[in-house]
Amino acid sequence: MRNPERLIPSTRPNAKSPYATSTEEPVARQTDADALAEVLLTQLPPLLERFARLTDPRRVARCRHRVTVLLVYAIFLFLWQFASRREAHQTLSNPPVWEGLRAVFPELDTIPHTDTVARLFEQLDPVAFEDALRDPIGRLLRKQKFQRWMVQKHYLVVIDGSQKGTHDAPWASEALRRKTGPDTVSYQVYVVEAILTGPQVLTIPLMAEFCENEASTDATTKQDGELKAFHRLAMRLKAAFPRVPFCLLLDGLYPNGPWIARCRPYRWDFLIVLQEGNLQDLQEDAQGLHKLLPQYQRSHTWGNRHQSFWWVNDLEYEWQETVTRHRRHTVVHYVVCQETWQAGNKEHSQRWVWLSSAPITAHNVLDRCNRMARHRWDVEEHLLVDKHCGYHDEHLFSKNWTAIKNSHTAMRFAHLLNVLILGSVVLWTTFTRRGMQGTIRWLDESWSGNWLDPQRLARLRNARPQRRLVG
Repeated sequence: MRNPERLIPSTRPNAKSPYATSTEEPVARQTDADALAEVLLTQLPPLLERFARLTDPRRVARCRHRVTVLLVYAIFLFLWQFASRREAHQTLSNPPVWEGLRAVFPELDTIPHTDTVARLFEQLDPVAFEDALRDPIGRLLRKQKFQRWMVQKHYLVVIDGSQKGTHDAPWASEALRRKTGPDTVSYQVYVVEAILTGPQVLTIPLMAEFCENEASTDATTKQDGELKAFHRLAMRLKAAFPRVPFCLLLDGLYPNGPWIARCRPYRWDFLIVLQEGNLQDLQEDAQGLHKLLPQYQRSHTWGNRHQSFWWVNDLEYEWQETVTRHRRHTVVHYVVCQETWQAGNKEHSQRWVWLSSAPITAHNVLDRCNRMARHRWDVEEHLLVDKHCGYHDEHLFSKNWTAIKNSHTAMRFAHLLNVLILGSVVLWTTFTRRGMQGTIRWLDESWSGNWLDPQRLARLRNARPQRRLVG
């Protein structure tokens, strides 16, 4: 087992329906829908107030739908994982859906068209919209809802880039160009994501930064890239969460001096994957010192894997600044994990190497390697879920650059809501039985069908529910 702490089952159970009679299913649907409504009631009311303070870019006197209604409608488009605006409009405009939403949120007084939402996204300020949706995450952190996700008093944040979509035609000046053949060029949307993850492989989107060219960028001008976007993302992350203790988990693109120089003044912890060709001189120094310091090692059994760790602390890393040409140096720490495990009749092995900002000891090596560094790969699963498990991240929903950024923000917030819904204690049994997409489909069918009692949903508004996450 690759991660013995994992709570989410890797596959759905091969089991029959758990209901013995036809009267049990309506009760189960109403119970799960109540749990969905209670999570929405903890998150959406403050968000509705925040949306009401956004500057409406439209001619308000001629508008039928308030900006608050349109933005909540957009979030539900991704919350129930519709593949297109047309499919979302056909379902969300059904009377049972809107009656249930109005019972819980009377502020939603009109039913807009998804094309109206798309036109709003083309004009809405993406920075202000993302700031509004970042408030719920800050509120959850302040209330210590994710405190059990902390390892060594740090929240784990994974940063990685992902291609969101591509076209053969030059459809937007901000899109990155990529040469795919001798005479062919594709134009792609590339975004750098910051993901908050926990030891049990639950992940929520924290912040995103688009790689985008300026209007004056031509074929001879150097384009924007992931490392440039990371520096912008780091500044925004520090400004948004100035006192939150983060540990950044990064891949082999990031072990370089400028990146480390960015993290040190922010007091961020970090663990970076070192590939075979990264920082070759530093790795050779670590290999040599290990022979002189054989006492710095430890063995451990983790799940079905036998692990052998060794480490070297206080390695000096020196680099040259690009602009000033000044030599700078810092101290980093080096740790290696050699794993072996049996699969059938064959023995497998794998080697992991990380660069750490904090010294490695026999007491913290398991936490820093198993419960922190290894979770860098959670971002890959998170991005695969966004692309292939219902959120349709590779479908741009528009060819307007501003609308793409706003749609991505709405999708990330819907992903956050689904994690809070599916990860709640009440719905955890349903989640483990049906899987992520199966549970979302179950809740969608429960809400959009004639299964719910609007009066019962309305009574939840005054209950002030509090939901606890598993783990």
